[in-house]
Amino acid sequence: MNALRKGKVGVTAHALLRFLQRVDGVDIEDAVRRLVPDDPEHMIGVVGGNGTFPGPKGFRLVIKDGNVITIVPS
Repeated sequence: MNALRKGKVGVTAHALLRFLQRVDGVDIEDAVRRLVPDDPEHMIGVVGGNGTFPGPKGFRLVIKDGNVITIVPS
């Protein structure tokens, strides 16, 4: 992901994540639990490490090399 910009200053995804976690109090581990299904090994087995899989609230998880790389509307 490219850095987000505000004027000449870029903000990385990592910095944004830490801001949400440390300043806004977002529980990142809870978000991961809600994002990934209860049986992630089954999910990877179904998509073979690459593909899309149903996610929460009608979204789909995009999987690449066994990692969730994004979430998109169904």
